[in-house]
Amino acid sequence: MPISYQEALQIIQTSIKPLHAKQTLPLLSALHRVSSQDIHANFSLPKYPMSLKEGYGIAFKSHTTHYPLLQPPYPLSIPLGYGVKLSTGSPIPEGINAIIPEEEVLVERENEIQISLHVTLFAHMKKEGEDITQGEVLLKKGERLSAQKNNGPCFTMYSKHSRF
Repeated sequence: MPISYQEALQIIQTSIKPLHAKQTLPLLSALHRVSSQDIHANFSLPKYPMSLKEGYGIAFKSHTTHYPLLQPPYPLSIPLGYGVKLSTGSPIPEGINAIIPEEEVLVERENEIQISLHVTLFAHMKKEGEDITQGEVLLKKGERLSAQKNNGPCFTMYSKHSRF
């Protein structure tokens, strides 16, 4: 014999109890689960200052257009008036304060570049932690873990096993 909607709802509300169990799961097994605690980033992204362009990092010096290029291993800090070759995503050595994209270099030689006098400091550079800082809350307690809300970089930041 069929029952009414109201009767079915009452049976559900009086018979079913919410789960209060917490589980520690590998991240991919936790998709669509609700977090039982805030989940924080274990490290910053990017982990180091990085170049956003293929080209040259320079330690800018006023009125200088010629920059000798240093080869690895670099000194602890690149001296003013010198440069280094960088790829997109490369760590930026200490002392570099401008990235000159390859296409903006006027003359390129084996150990030296020539650029225009106009240089924009800190352009084409991403700071350490610019996307995500260590300790930042990536998923709040009570939020559902989903691929749509929690993008790829966030997934790399979760601890290997989290409580859900």
